[in-house]
Amino acid sequence: MKNVLVLFAALVVSGCATAPPPPTGEALITLEEGGCGFIAACPAYTISMKPDGGYRYEGFRNVTLIGVREGQLPTGSWEGAEAAFVAADWKNMEDPTTRESGYPCMPDSPFARITRRVRVGEEKVFDYNLGCDSKSGSVLLGALREILQIPIASTQ
Repeated sequence: MKNVLVLFAALVVSGCATAPPPPTGEALITLEEGGCGFIAACPAYTISMKPDGGYRYEGFRNVTLIGVREGQLPTGSWEGAEAAFVAADWKNMEDPTTRESGYPCMPDSPFARITRRVRVGEEKVFDYNLGCDSKSGSVLLGALREILQIPIASTQ
């Protein structure tokens, strides 16, 4: 919850942040995590949310819930996610491995793929190796995990 409040505060303080366009029926936010090598037990799942808060979750390993679940997130979840995208400066985020100061990255690190589609043809994908330096990617990932209520299991 603390991350979400920080993101909302950053949004209010930031006068240059622009509101995202209104979603259409094709709008979707998807978060995928996984990809750890042999060195750790990383959570592996995918979850997609629609503007009405409807979601589809599929847990693969190292999460509390394995398998497919569909349901409804609390009212305001979409708006909270959109605020997180604005606060993270989503329009200007780039893969940390492609920017000049993006390296070094730790090999076999977990990854996250964040996809935001406002309407067909207006989609952006952010691939984030958690072993790379991306403060905005880290903050956005944490906020989305909280908003989407990801049931990550403790493997220790």
